[in-house]
Amino acid sequence: MIPASILELFAPIDAYLRDPMVQRVLVDGPDRVFVDTGDGPRRVPSSYPLEALKKSLRGLARRAGKSFDQDRPCLEAMLKDGTRFIALRDPVVTVGPVLGIARPAPHTT
Repeated sequence: MIPASILELFAPIDAYLRDPMVQRVLVDGPDRVFVDTGDGPRRVPSSYPLEALKKSLRGLARRAGKSFDQDRPCLEAMLKDGTRFIALRDPVVTVGPVLGIARPAPHTT
């Protein structure tokens, strides 16, 4: 389960992060949000304003104790539940920043 403090950072997409069916989220620009529930990525009618995304990623980097700037344009962070955040920014990507979130597969017993 993603902690509330992390969900607050990613408010524009928190509904997808709260949905247990969503395995992956990709933010590929302000108006290009994709989710994957196991049957491949599909574009959803959401937006993530550029400045809000930058602020979210700065907060994630701070919480992870990492830098995310032009000298360190790749950010990887993993939560205790196994959720992985991967972000890229310039100069690695020109449309960025780009954010990918992958949650671990649910355990079945």
